[in-house]
Amino acid sequence: MSMKLMRKYSKPLMAFFGVLLMVTFLVGYTFTSGLGSRENGFILGSLNGRSITTGSLTQVRIDLRILQYLRLRPPWLGDRSNSNDSLQFYLLLNEARASGFQASPDQVRSELRNKQLLAAVQNLADSTQYAFPAIAQAMDDLDTVNNMVNFVSGAAQPSRPQVLHFMSRLFSTVKVVYVRLRAVNAVDHVPVPSQAALTRLYQAYCHVFPWTPGSSVPPPLINGHRYPFGFRFPDRVKIEFIKLDRAQVQKTMRPTVADVQAAYHYYLRHPSRFTIAATGPATTHPAAPELEPWNQVKEKLVEMEINRRIDVLFRHISDMILHLTSKPWVAGANDYAHLLPGKQRVSYRLIAKRMKREFGYKPEVGFLNHWLDAGGLSALMGIGSAVYRQSGFPRQTLADLALQVRQLEPKPKGLALLLHLQVGREGPLLVDRHGNQYIYRVVAVSPAHDPASLAQVKPQVLRDAKLLEAYRSAVARCREMAVQAQFRSLKAIAKTDGVNLFQPQPFGELQVVENPYTGMPVLVPAQVSTMTYPLPSFTKAAFNLAIRLQDQVQHASHVGTKPTVSAHPATAVPMDSRLEAFTIQLIHSSPMPAANLSNVQSLARVIRSLTQSQAIRLELQWLSLKAVSARVGFVPAKN
Repeated sequence: MSMKLMRKYSKPLMAFFGVLLMVTFLVGYTFTSGLGSRENGFILGSLNGRSITTGSLTQVRIDLRILQYLRLRPPWLGDRSNSNDSLQFYLLLNEARASGFQASPDQVRSELRNKQLLAAVQNLADSTQYAFPAIAQAMDDLDTVNNMVNFVSGAAQPSRPQVLHFMSRLFSTVKVVYVRLRAVNAVDHVPVPSQAALTRLYQAYCHVFPWTPGSSVPPPLINGHRYPFGFRFPDRVKIEFIKLDRAQVQKTMRPTVADVQAAYHYYLRHPSRFTIAATGPATTHPAAPELEPWNQVKEKLVEMEINRRIDVLFRHISDMILHLTSKPWVAGANDYAHLLPGKQRVSYRLIAKRMKREFGYKPEVGFLNHWLDAGGLSALMGIGSAVYRQSGFPRQTLADLALQVRQLEPKPKGLALLLHLQVGREGPLLVDRHGNQYIYRVVAVSPAHDPASLAQVKPQVLRDAKLLEAYRSAVARCREMAVQAQFRSLKAIAKTDGVNLFQPQPFGELQVVENPYTGMPVLVPAQVSTMTYPLPSFTKAAFNLAIRLQDQVQHASHVGTKPTVSAHPATAVPMDSRLEAFTIQLIHSSPMPAANLSNVQSLARVIRSLTQSQAIRLELQWLSLKAVSARVGFVPAKN
């Protein structure tokens, strides 16, 4: 009887189960993607009495993702994406529309005359879920905001004195020699500091985080110095992870007949991607483009098919791992689960063995049972550079996500709020630039805190105290060498002391570089040929020597006396944050050539660079989230 019913109603039943599977898939996708209705309804704040939710930002999130792909990301959003980018763009777009800066239909059409941009747009429309109307909308929204930005930037026109001043800084050059003394090179020869010295250093820096040279913010000013010391412990975590290694799987996969057939069908369906310019003598009627031979592209296309198979395999494996690891957890309040003891969490080792049985591939497993701060997480090979690539959100690294678990951030914001990160539960899937995938979990946290006592951090305090003494000695010696250089060359002094003498090529105080986003020239501190990074304080000190010498010579000429400074003056330059000191001696200075004042091309170049630099500074302030929120009346929600 049951078999008859099945045969009779097989088609309706199949349709019903198909719909059921589709609904199940969609519900599952909404839950795992972090874009469910609850998240879309999360209130970010209010604008003119109207609530702004995460759902309100859907269109601008799509805009920014499209613009990122087209390399049109607005420079005033900064180099690195963050969770406030969408809100900032949304508020600016609303302000621009309300102020009458709506882009005209001709603007996008005009931009698409650029063949490179048009090709990028066509490739995006062909290879992703974004249709051309969505791409055009993103470009239109960007033009609308840029119309307002260009209007504001008009206030950044430089005056003639500014132009002449910056021309002098750009085209004048100096030649110097210098000696560099680094505390780290002498620290092993410093005697053990007294207990009183250790206590003083500890008390001054026990509430301060250690400073890193790559930071855009200088160390805090403490007792008149900006030393890089700090003994406060930052937020730290311990993690476990599973790695799906693409290269390892590729070694085991061999091309199949199906791979070759799929590659050939792709080749036939996309002829425009395999055309080459026709060769031969030029004629009034150029020959039609030729199709690249199949044999020349076969290997690359077959490899692409293998990578697609690996993508499918990885998707099945990662879905099963995330399903298995989530099973023991019980839902709690606010979409956070009740804490699960470590022994009840699914073992990654057992997971790896099961994947071997199910799919024939055993993922790698990593256990990092030591504390890792943001720097330590970023330095991990592979997983440290992997990112979360969820559509509509800025890319987040392991360091970004692992340090935003609820146990470290009781009031999470942005992406952390949508993902409900917590200790023990798997974070979102991460992918590195090689296509390797990582599933991880934070297994323990240590919130930021001051050390309990000097004894807890004594090795670090001891080393830093020795570094401080070595640095002070270096500064004193550099000052002595600067005085001695009035009577003998720095080259001779360096030889006597047995230290290296650096002889860089002549350099200016500023240089012009191209902004990677706009292509416009901007002024930045000059790079000295013997240094791996620019040091504005070094170049400023070198030019101050030249200015001081020039002023003394002019004054002596005016009153009829001899200059009071050496023809090759020297100075000492201490750098607290880097614990290194320099002695610089001026060899020669070349003021800006007078011809540059009448050189129209040079003048135009400087005006363009200076205008761009001032406009960027103005834009960064005027277009910031804080500034636009104040102008339009956006009131953030209180968490």
